[in-house]
Amino acid sequence: MKLPTYRTIALLVVLAGTCMARLSAATITLTADDLLGTVFPGTPNSPENGLRQVSHLVTKYNEGLAAGTNLGNLVADPQSETYTLYRPVGAPGTLAAPIAASAENIQGPSPLVDLGGFMYQYLLISQASKTWIYYIGDIGANNVINWGGNPLTAVDASNENGSAISHYLLFNKSTPAPTPHRVPDGGATALLVGAGLFLTAFVARRTKKSV
Repeated sequence: MKLPTYRTIALLVVLAGTCMARLSAATITLTADDLLGTVFPGTPNSPENGLRQVSHLVTKYNEGLAAGTNLGNLVADPQSETYTLYRPVGAPGTLAAPIAASAENIQGPSPLVDLGGFMYQYLLISQASKTWIYYIGDIGANNVINWGGNPLTAVDASNENGSAISHYLLFNKSTPAPTPHRVPDGGATALLVGAGLFLTAFVARRTKKSV
C-alpha cells in the first residue's frame, strides 16, 4: 500500500485544524423545538416582568403539563394576557428556576444574540407586544443565537427572515462549557486521528527500511 507523504499528512492536519476552528463558534437558529412558551401580549417589557413570565412557564413545565397547553392569564402579570406552554426538545424533565436577568438588550433591532462566551438557560425575546421564551441550556457559550420570527409558523424550519427584536433577556448565566453544544463535529476529529495513524505508519515503515 502506498503511504502518504509528509506533505499529504501536513495537508490533512491543516484541514482538520481549520474544521476545529470553525467549530469554536457558530450561529444557531432557534426553532419551535427550543420554545418553552409564549406570552401574548408580553408587556410590560421590563426585567422584573420578564422574570415573572419565565418563572410561570418553568413552574408549569415542571408540573408536567403538555405542550400546547393554554395557561390563560397570570394574575401577577400587570397586563391581561395569554400564556401558552411548550416543551423544548432535549430539555431536562425538571427545569431550574430562573433568577434575575443576567443580560439584557433593549436597544438594537438585530435578530442576533451573542452569548459572549457564557452559558444561559433561558432567553426571552420581545417583538412588538409579543414575548417568546426559549430554553437554551444546551447551546454552547461561543455561539450566536439567531431569531428570525415566529417559529410556530413553520415548525422546525429555519427562521432567518431578519425579524426585529425590540428587547431580549438572558437568564441563569454560567461559565462556558468545555465544548460548544449543537455544533456537528464536521469530520475534524476523524481527520486528526487519521492523520496521526498515517504518520505513525509512515514513520514505522521508514524506520524499518533504514534498519
